[in-house]
Amino acid sequence: MTNSTKTDLKTQNEPTTFVLQLNNYVKPVIKEQIGKDWVLYGKNNSFFQDIINFNNGSPTNAAIIKGYTQLIYGKGLTTNGVNNDALKLFPNREVKKIVSDFKLFGSASFQVVYSKGKGVLRKVTGVYHIPRETIAPNKKNDEGEIETYWYCKDWGNTNKNEPESFPAFGTSNEPIELLVISPYSAGKMYFADPDYLAGLQYAQLEEEMSNYFIN
Repeated sequence: MTNSTKTDLKTQNEPTTFVLQLNNYVKPVIKEQIGKDWVLYGKNNSFFQDIINFNNGSPTNAAIIKGYTQLIYGKGLTTNGVNNDALKLFPNREVKKIVSDFKLFGSASFQVVYSKGKGVLRKVTGVYHIPRETIAPNKKNDEGEIETYWYCKDWGNTNKNEPESFPAFGTSNEPIELLVISPYSAGKMYFADPDYLAGLQYAQLEEEMSNYFIN
């Protein structure tokens, strides 16, 4: 056996060292954009996409979120026969999307569509889901209230996808208003974190380990 062959065999049998740098995981900072009216969750509203990536990369995380989403939704909405017309405003497919976003992101957004008219003549005609990652709140007014929300298909490229403003629910007579639902969280002014926030780094760990074994 030649020296080169011995060297090759030694190299093949050496254990591989794999380093997971979880200290690189840093929660994004909520920043008001200078010269803009909206507030984003991380650079270009990227924290929402981070959550999506962790969900796609970790089978355990994805399975748990899917299971909880099914439990929350259950058999859908019901009025016990009191006012079935109200259910028509909340199509099942839209409710499922809203529930899914609420569990995944810790909040959900949807548009409330009204009929023409004002006052008692103005009625809700439908409630429709809007992907949470596409919505950003306006800066709060002097009373600490959010009066406007911004929609953008791609916050990473606002030059080609100009953000569009919509009034917050219950603040206008416009035909479409936006509503964001999120639980109260101490110290949070604009965004709610998912209830499994502390586990995101372990979702990342599972993804990195699976990538290592594949390689």
